[in-house]
Amino acid sequence: MLMFYRYNLFSHYKGFTGKASLFLASFFTVGLFRPAPGTWGSAAASLVCWYLFTQTSQTHWYTNLLFWAVVQFFVGWLCTWALKRQDGKEDPSYVVIDETAAVFFVNGIIYFYIGLDHSYYTELIGYITFVNFLFFRFDDIIKVGLTAWADCLNTPLGVMLDDIFAALTTIAKSIILLLVLSYFGWDESIRNFLVA
Repeated sequence: MLMFYRYNLFSHYKGFTGKASLFLASFFTVGLFRPAPGTWGSAAASLVCWYLFTQTSQTHWYTNLLFWAVVQFFVGWLCTWALKRQDGKEDPSYVVIDETAAVFFVNGIIYFYIGLDHSYYTELIGYITFVNFLFFRFDDIIKVGLTAWADCLNTPLGVMLDDIFAALTTIAKSIILLLVLSYFGWDESIRNFLVA
């Protein structure tokens, strides 16, 4: 189990601040799974986004994905700074709150876009969330443009920013995909195939 889950990392950080920062920065310890902790964190965040959209009322502030993306961004910035003060690491792999904040941002924007006048997509929200997840992981891994620039900052702010820039690319790709499907009339065929 220790091969795949690094619970022992808590012993590396001192005091309440260090342990709480690790707990939050690893998205409630999801980032302690390996391999590919960023993928684990992104997947967990995608599931939470899907759940909040499909299983709760959208009228409450606590179901607003963009609100939680902003909260995670600033909490992640502070926690990454606190962890770096203790161990000096620039961007340890188990810090996944940068990915989770970006996933909440992506899904918050795309769900809002769908709700504007594409409400027929709501039946496909699970598939759309999965496509957003795939697009984001690709954009986060290849790191081009502003994403690469932010990644090279080697600061707690850079840790958070590179994923937000990757999220912007993901949002653009997802909206373009939805527009193309709608333009060619494929959206209705896909919906009938997947929902029927």
